[in-house]
Amino acid sequence: RESIQRLSGTLKDQVKDLVNDKITEVKDTVTKVVTDKVEEVKSDLLERKQKLIDDAQIQANKVKAEAKKQADALRSEANKRAYELVAAARNPIEKVAAERTAKGIRDEGEKNAKKIEDEANKRADQIMKEARDQADKLK
Repeated sequence: RESIQRLSGTLKDQVKDLVNDKITEVKDTVTKVVTDKVEEVKSDLLERKQKLIDDAQIQANKVKAEAKKQADALRSEANKRAYELVAAARNPIEKVAAERTAKGIRDEGEKNAKKIEDEANKRADQIMKEARDQADKLK
């Protein structure tokens, strides 16, 4: 009878150990699966955030490039008109007056071109700020 109780106790201990081992194994497996899924979700989120920023950067670059194109065209036109004005002068007095006026035309053209570029830079900065804000809201 005593040997049956000892055997029964040993069997109970073995079953407990086996159950505890299985519980630990299942916990470890569940923890790994959950951790892997969390990492996958984090990675996807980071990719979405980066894509949002990258797309905004492309848009901002386009805004700046278009503004530069317009500003360069404005500068070119101002320089062309200034040159034509000076070239049309027939005597030294007209030439001095034409050169002063031409300088004003070039300066005005540069001022307006700079204004176009500055506004584009502000718009590009705003595009990037909005994208970063939107990316920060993704969770």
